[in-house]
Amino acid sequence: MNVMAPQKNKEPRYAMPNSLISDIRKEQIMDAAVAVISETGYSNASLAHIAKRAKISTALISYYFQTKRDLTDVLVKKLLEKRITYIVSWVKEADTPMEKLIAYIRADLSYSTEHPNEGISVTELIYNARDENGVPYYGLESDDSDLLEEIIKLIQEDGGFPKLDPKSLSIIIKGAVGEYASNKINSEKIDQKTFGDELISVVGRLTGFSSQFLFEQLSGQKMK
Repeated sequence: MNVMAPQKNKEPRYAMPNSLISDIRKEQIMDAAVAVISETGYSNASLAHIAKRAKISTALISYYFQTKRDLTDVLVKKLLEKRITYIVSWVKEADTPMEKLIAYIRADLSYSTEHPNEGISVTELIYNARDENGVPYYGLESDDSDLLEEIIKLIQEDGGFPKLDPKSLSIIIKGAVGEYASNKINSEKIDQKTFGDELISVVGRLTGFSSQFLFEQLSGQKMK
């Protein structure tokens, strides 16, 4: 008589929800897209190159993003949202308008320096790609620019930045951060904290506030 050996109890197998698998796969594709675009530029970043970097088939990318434009449309918005979310988290912890400006500069500098490939990719997309409606990405509204301008306006209500246009000053600040973060050589010559301190010092002088006032703002700032 054949006696069957008792079967061992097997651990139950739980499959990940399809939505979670989809999110993970999309994240993988977008990470690969950032790497490829930052290295080769937008024009040379084909779906085939991105698939190779992600170690998946081009057909699988097409399952989630039918065209390169579909992918870049989602990518540029995601990268901008990540950056503004990071900056807002710093600004929210500051109290006075001047402290908020200091927090903004430090957060923008921190994020831009820690995610250089994202910065390069966004620049490539903004100046070389178009959304599904054919609008260049540089025509899209920038939430972080609006935030910075609002902070500057709050400082002006307290008597700072006399006769300075918020938009112009916003461009100056963002341009300084972008120039520093976009070139690795800059960080080799001057560290991020020192550059941030000096940028804040320069911007602080433009407010017209006393050195003692600015020192108090820096001392009272909540740092992460």
